[in-house]
Order: sequence, then structure tokens, then C-alpha cells
Amino acid sequence: MKITRTYRNAQEIIDIAGAFVQQNSAQIKKALISPKRITNPVIIHTYAETFKKEAERPEGGKYFYLGEAVNKAIGDIMEYNAAEGKSRVASILLIGRYGFDARNLCYSKEFNYDEKSGKVYSAQYGKQVKLQFLTAHSSKGLSADNVIIINADKVKMTGNKWTDKVYLSYTGYPGGQREMTPARLQAKPNGDDRLLRKVVKGMLPKNKLGAKLLSNMYVYAGSEHKHDAQNPKSIDINLLK
Repeated sequence: MKITRTYRNAQEIIDIAGAFVQQNSAQIKKALISPKRITNPVIIHTYAETFKKEAERPEGGKYFYLGEAVNKAIGDIMEYNAAEGKSRVASILLIGRYGFDARNLCYSKEFNYDEKSGKVYSAQYGKQVKLQFLTAHSSKGLSADNVIIINADKVKMTGNKWTDKVYLSYTGYPGGQREMTPARLQAKPNGDDRLLRKVVKGMLPKNKLGAKLLSNMYVYAGSEHKHDAQNPKSIDINLLK
């Protein structure tokens, strides 16, 4: 059954997103209809990171202008919400190309960023806005309850990372710092699993949620695994590049 009516987004947003998604020939062809309407669904704010050398350097340097532009966009959203009679508290998703984009925003001194939760706090608007930051990759893409990685013994690293990259650990005792290279880690018993878990763990939240997510990953050195009964979907990572 095709779902043709939605109440989540305005029709203008649906038309823009739908036109982009439908360029993929594998997508189901359908037209969504929404009773919501919005004016100016896409607004572009530009800014320049340069400032005159003879002028006083603004606090935060070139990132001052980034914070200024984001604050202007937030102000416009607040005005639109007020005109449409929406909630006085706005929930806004900030999407950046890289994870450090959120940290750069905070150099402007107008924002604070909590890397663990992804929440951004505005000094100007305070509790009037709820800001959440995601990278373009983490805000979309494939999702699954469990991930099965096969052929882990064929993992490769560029350059001299096998021997030059160092993982640090601590025993908790004085002088207990330990170093481990990827090559030494992989050479240990069950090393393929341990190496990939070390890499993936660095991408996850450093809390109980991250530990739970990591427990849903299964790593196998060869091409065989024991999860055939669950009919896992095969994904070739070379096609995602």
C-alpha cells in the first residue's frame, strides 16, 4: 500500500525533497500530498570570512561571521514562527559538512557545543531555541539494528598507518601507559575483530549508548557468518563511496 498523504512537512518541502529523491530510479514513484503550506521553503544566507586588515579583529576571528550568519538565520526562523502562530520555542537542526563545523561555530563565542549529545546552545537566544548539530553523513543514510562485517582480514590502511598510528591505553597504575599499533593489534588472537571495534568505537558516543551500539556489530575474518537465518541485507561499501 502506498502512503500518499503526510502531515509531517509542508508541501513545498516535500516537492523539493521528492524531486531530488526521485532521481534515483530504484525509488518507488509516488507523489506525497500535505495540507501544510510554507512560504520561502529555502532561504540562502551568505557570509564572508574575511575582514579588513586595518579593522579591529572581531572576537573569534573569521568564525565571528559564521556565528553572525547563523544567528541571523535563527532570528528569521523565530520571526516566521511568530507570524504563523507557532510555538515560541523553535527546534532547529544544524547540518555541517564536517564534525568540526560545530566547534568552529563556537569560536564565534555566540554558541556552545556539547559533542556527546550533539546539542548546540545559543548565547543570544538561550532557551528560545533547541539546536541540534549533525554532519551531512550522520543525518541521512542507511540504518539497521545490527551490522555484520565480513572479510575483516582484508582490511587495508593507507600510507604507513599500520605501523605509525598508535592507540594508547592505561592500566590505571603509575607508568601504566601502553601503546599499540594497528599491525600489532591485528596480529593478536581475534585481532581483526579487536581492530575494527577499536576503529568503530572512536566514531560512537562515549557513553552507554555507544557501548550498546557497538554490541550490535558482528565481525568475521572470512566471508562466512552464522546469521543467515536473519536474512541480512548485503551492502557493498565500494558502492557507497
